Amino acid sequence: MISNLSELKDSVLLRRFLKDNGCKALQKIGPEAAQKVACNVEDVLRLIWTPSFQQLQSLQKRFLSGMISFEEVDKFFNDFKGNQKYEDLTKEVRLITSRNGSQGPAPNSDIDARIRQIKQYHKLHNCIDAARIVLDFKTSKGLEGNFQVVEDLLNQVCLNLT
Repeated sequence: MISNLSELKDSVLLRRFLKDNGCKALQKIGPEAAQKVACNVEDVLRLIWTPSFQQLQSLQKRFLSGMISFEEVDKFFNDFKGNQKYEDLTKEVRLITSRNGSQGPAPNSDIDARIRQIKQYHKLHNCIDAARIVLDFKTSKGLEGNFQVVEDLLNQVCLNLT
């Protein structure tokens, strides 16, 4: 545990999992008990560290295999939108995949391919948002004309992503 924690100490995702599982642990033992009794090392290991590390490993496997869902991309990687943030995302993914079990670190080309896919997904969402704005503007101003391409884009994308 200590060596993993030491290597992954800068991981934003691990910290998120630790925080979430820490809150779950507090709910499990109850607020009154949490104030009176400190958790022992075994409790921290069982209730917080182990589930957090397992979640991180599971996310890593789905990310590298390409089996990560759009919902998970939104949930875990939405904070990494934007050009500078994609560099942070790349660092984060390299960090969490540096301990890729017996297979060794994931190849940078695999990581870069997945990052490109996430960028494309985020760009697609920007296009969806823009199409909604255009159609809302059309409706609010009572504009007439051929907006079929925008409507088709919005309808097609919404059908495939929901």
